[in-house]
Amino acid sequence: MALVGASSVGLLLVVGRFVPTLSDRPQLALANLDTARRSVSEQFLRDGSFPASLAAVQAGAGAIGDSWANDPYGAGSQLRYVTTPGGVTITSRGVDQRLGSADDVVSDIAAEPLLRVRQRLRLRMVRAVYVAELAAAITPSLPNAVQDAVRGFALAQRQWRTASNAERVALQATMDTCTTALGLLLATASYVVPTAVTGAGGFMSRLGLSDSRAVDGVGRSYALHPVLGVIAVGYDGVGGTDDDM
Repeated sequence: MALVGASSVGLLLVVGRFVPTLSDRPQLALANLDTARRSVSEQFLRDGSFPASLAAVQAGAGAIGDSWANDPYGAGSQLRYVTTPGGVTITSRGVDQRLGSADDVVSDIAAEPLLRVRQRLRLRMVRAVYVAELAAAITPSLPNAVQDAVRGFALAQRQWRTASNAERVALQATMDTCTTALGLLLATASYVVPTAVTGAGGFMSRLGLSDSRAVDGVGRSYALHPVLGVIAVGYDGVGGTDDDM
């Protein structure tokens, strides 16, 4: 009996190391979700896509270990990891230890902000070369004219995503003015605008850039734009919507 009692105590001590107390669970759930969020975000910025599963997140997490993947409320279960059309949702079960109830602790990771970070430098590099090429070909005596038109349009379109309806009226007027200004510059110089992004005579070839650079942060091809040269269509994969970049 003494031997059994000692074994039981030892087992309780071991279990105590792995089962958080009730008072620790809220903080541990938040800490695990935060670690998961950071790891998922870092992997998206690195790879241009979300890991397909929590196991894939763990595999790509490197030296941070995998205990963060456990759900403190899950009685041996892991956090729930679900990919969605707009990103990823990671969930802890909450006090009632059931998924899908009101006390679930949820962390949503939106794809669009991460994608914009990933592809911003790519687009800026291409656009800088584009503006320089236009300025040299069209307005050598007015070097800022092209830059002002392209930059003015880009700034207005960037603000469009979060603008109110009233603000969008003014932003649209700015974009229309910039479009007209650039169109006049192109017509005056008889500049022939490329009709394709890649290939012989395409936009990238005109700029002296490799076609391999004509992809956005998730590997999709850029789309032509009459003012900005090229755009990335955003996470929704559809051109002409508010998340275009």
